[in-house]
Amino acid sequence: MGTNLGINYDRRDQMDEGTVRSGAAEIAGGSTAEALAGAAAVVLGILALIGLLPVTIGAIATIAAGVALLIGGGAIAARFARLRSIERRSAGRQMATSSGLEAFMGLAALALGILALLGVDPLTLMAVAAIVLGAGVLMAAGAATRMENMLQWMQPVGSERRQHEMVATASASDVLVGLGAVVLGILALLGLSPLTLTLVAMIAVGATLLFSGSALTGRFSAMFGG
Repeated sequence: MGTNLGINYDRRDQMDEGTVRSGAAEIAGGSTAEALAGAAAVVLGILALIGLLPVTIGAIATIAAGVALLIGGGAIAARFARLRSIERRSAGRQMATSSGLEAFMGLAALALGILALLGVDPLTLMAVAAIVLGAGVLMAAGAATRMENMLQWMQPVGSERRQHEMVATASASDVLVGLGAVVLGILALLGLSPLTLTLVAMIAVGATLLFSGSALTGRFSAMFGG
């Protein structure tokens, strides 16, 4: 049997089902927290965009988006060892790297948001955070795609098609939003309506993290009956 992404079919029968389920449950929990933090970023970004303490609340929205990335990427990176036996080593490294970079970008955005909240050149730092978050979302798209291919292999052919399509759509939207956030951040750094563009980037990033986190949670829940 062929493999497109380095999946090791010879090891399928050697998996510890309890270990896989445990790791999957923890990743699903991280995805739920990612979705909630993404929703918070959306709400806070909208409040800031309509003029309610825009700089302060915008900085908090940046923190929320950073937390969402940190939790989402960290959950996969930290627990991937429990699922790693079902993929070849090279595929496992790629997935762990994408998830680790996603978590690192989230941590960086979190730090930038805190500094902005403390009044350290907030417009500049929030614009930089938008670029960092955009890059992190691009990393998240790669990790989600690889995770989905892994789940597709573990399930019977044709099962849970709806959840598969949701994850695929979420990954595609991650790419578009990630690129958009990077562009908006760069334009903000160049002085083109910096606060407005940064807030729009935060709302977009929060929305895509909400969507992708919910999609992954639904995928694992449908797969393992959680």
